[in-house]
Amino acid sequence: MAERQIKSLDDLMDGGVAEQFNTELNKVWDNIYDPNTDPSKVRAVVMTVKIKPNERRDACEMRVSVQSKLAPQVDLSQTVMLQLNGDGSVTATERTDQIPGQIDIDGDEAPLPKVLSFGSAND
Repeated sequence: MAERQIKSLDDLMDGGVAEQFNTELNKVWDNIYDPNTDPSKVRAVVMTVKIKPNERRDACEMRVSVQSKLAPQVDLSQTVMLQLNGDGSVTATERTDQIPGQIDIDGDEAPLPKVLSFGSAND
């Protein structure tokens, strides 16, 4: 049986531990730059190494797990204007920052807001 000395983290499990750590670290970097997350939340890469020796203490079972703890996506918020129609139905319209059809500084036209209609409670 061939034996290899473990001299660094890179040697553990043929480099698999370092590879898993780097994968989870990249998830953290992506999460930091995700505009849908809170930039001030703490992220973490957690590595757990469990070592269970045998009865003779001449060998051990080693298990390594690497996990990232990311910031959750922030809640989205929008003002919705409601209108109760004469027939009992409700119309919900998203409030927009610009007047629909208005041209912004880049020359783009503000889109129409999203409109949903719901039947009356009696339907």
